[in-house]
Amino acid sequence: MVIRNLKQKKILNKKNIFWLLVVLVGMYFVSKLLGSIVENFTQNTAQNAPYTLGASLTFAGKIIVDNDFPNYTHSLINQEGKKIGLKSSTVNLNAYIDEKIELVGRVKKYLTSIPILAVDTIKIPDQ
Repeated sequence: MVIRNLKQKKILNKKNIFWLLVVLVGMYFVSKLLGSIVENFTQNTAQNAPYTLGASLTFAGKIIVDNDFPNYTHSLINQEGKKIGLKSSTVNLNAYIDEKIELVGRVKKYLTSIPILAVDTIKIPDQ
């Protein structure tokens, strides 16, 4: 009596599936990294940008909460009615909501036509 082993060779075993997943996840992260590098190096100012990147500017107006988190956390409506995005890692902007203040900051980038300022100092005109 002849007994044959009729098992077929498994084409996709656990080891091959694991390495396929590792390669796909690696390709995903490399594409995200390259995308962020390209974005940082090709970031241009808006065509009709009134302020240059890195310029230190002073604005007066009223701070409101307008969260677009990775880009800015608050915005300032200045005396001309223009919107300016604000973010700060040193000043708590929540303490100055709905107050008329004067602030000094550096232009970090532009979102369409909105300049984004990194706030350095805040002055309260009444004090």
